[in-house]
Amino acid sequence: MFYGLDVKRLQAVYGSRDQALIAEVRASQAAELENNDGFFEDAIAEGQCPNSETALREIVAGSFGDYEYAKPMYGYVLKILCEHLGELMSGDVYSVADHPYTSQLANSGPPIPIPYDGADFPTIGFLSAEDIPAEIKRLDAAPPRARRYLMLWSLPWLGKIFALFSLFRGKLYAQYMSNEDAVEDMAAYREVLVDAQSRGLGLVSFRH
Repeated sequence: MFYGLDVKRLQAVYGSRDQALIAEVRASQAAELENNDGFFEDAIAEGQCPNSETALREIVAGSFGDYEYAKPMYGYVLKILCEHLGELMSGDVYSVADHPYTSQLANSGPPIPIPYDGADFPTIGFLSAEDIPAEIKRLDAAPPRARRYLMLWSLPWLGKIFALFSLFRGKLYAQYMSNEDAVEDMAAYREVLVDAQSRGLGLVSFRH
């Protein structure tokens, strides 16, 4: 999912203590905040993470509580904040991280320093409006094939040894996405990038 917005405006929210913005988000995104609380109901009840409104207030304050399971909550509340500040971009993109080039978006992480675990959902990335032309160039220069990965757990023990050796040499192989799917996915991603560029918008992405 991609949100087109002014990334600098979003970044300015962090630590701003803007109470008017909090009130606006609470009003415009009330249903989304409530639904998000439902998703984290057990963790909230057990004190393992804040509720959505508290997470929003912490993002705006630039100060976070100490919770056992809060990182996904902050990610989803950031998504709700992007819904308020920006617009959902059309585009059926499965995974930019599986494309055969080093994507700035896939490697950037959140645009503001929320508690974050890139191995958990939602995975987050962003591009400012100024970053998009270079991302398009990287995409256009990439070979039309999927990036390949090694699934160690599917190999026998001897294969794991050789696989780990190849890992340290920077060579990983096995595939999540077919080459044909990769070409289609890259084309869909390019459409999103060009659309954002034409409107002078940056992008924040969420995958879950």
